[in-house]
Amino acid sequence: MSEELTKQEQIVCEFKYLSNPEKFCRVSESIKFNSTHEIESALKSGKILNRINIDEIKPELSGMHSNLVELAEINMQYLAQKETVHLHQIKGFQIEHNGKVFKAIYKPASGEDNKTTTQLGIHDCYLREVAAYQLDNILKFGIVPPTVIKEDKDDIGSLQLYVEEKTAENHIIMSNQVDFEKESSGKDWQLMAVFDYIMANWDRKPENWLVDKRDNSILYAIDHGFSFYSRYLNVDSVICGPRRTLTYNNKERKSIRTPLPDFIIERLMWVKESKIDKINKVLTPLVPEFEIEQLLIRIDKLLETKILIKSISID
Repeated sequence: MSEELTKQEQIVCEFKYLSNPEKFCRVSESIKFNSTHEIESALKSGKILNRINIDEIKPELSGMHSNLVELAEINMQYLAQKETVHLHQIKGFQIEHNGKVFKAIYKPASGEDNKTTTQLGIHDCYLREVAAYQLDNILKFGIVPPTVIKEDKDDIGSLQLYVEEKTAENHIIMSNQVDFEKESSGKDWQLMAVFDYIMANWDRKPENWLVDKRDNSILYAIDHGFSFYSRYLNVDSVICGPRRTLTYNNKERKSIRTPLPDFIIERLMWVKESKIDKINKVLTPLVPEFEIEQLLIRIDKLLETKILIKSISID
């Protein structure tokens, strides 16, 4: 394989997502969108018809989290505490745009637990949700549902397209139904593992990705409030989800070296050659400059080693 993409290959690659983004256009049985661009426009300019209690959207959460979404369950020994952390409120919105009515998940800035975020040294979780979608869009991985910044009354937060449970459900709920071999051998599994490494996400527990019920190899990456945060990612216990399975043998309790597939190497080469300026421009208003610098270092490290790296740190 050539180390450099030809000009024609770059043109083709420019418009090709590695995972089919059309999956986001059919997340509801009753509503169909024409493109992710249309979804973004609908999220940004759509009218909020109703603010829905999250229990009505996700009944299995009823009484469990007091209308809070867990952005992370952290073994707090690293902070001299031992407790489960709830960082962010979550709200369900019903949105109308050009005659289409659909659901979306809203995470307001005012809903962040300031005490906990201060202890952890992480703030503006809603901006990280948006940054994750923007990075996914630049990389053209196509695994994060469209997510935008949205104002609501006197608040501001992230608004993400809701993938309805008839279409997909989180991995832990689907665990007894999913074809795990199909799920874990699919392209989306590898993309999610690489994506989590690049953006320093340490919260890919089973609740934080959805499995398509029609095709278990199709995945949706959600809940990225704890991304772009490299502080604790040398800690082995926070490596989870697809990245865990591709970098660690739990049975033998040892690290493994998983070669990056050619399609990911080619994509990262294309990103390095033509998208670095865009990454800086798009992410700078959303996440700390240090995290962008580390993100680019990690892309370089992947291209240098051509393996999926276990540790977020390059040390």
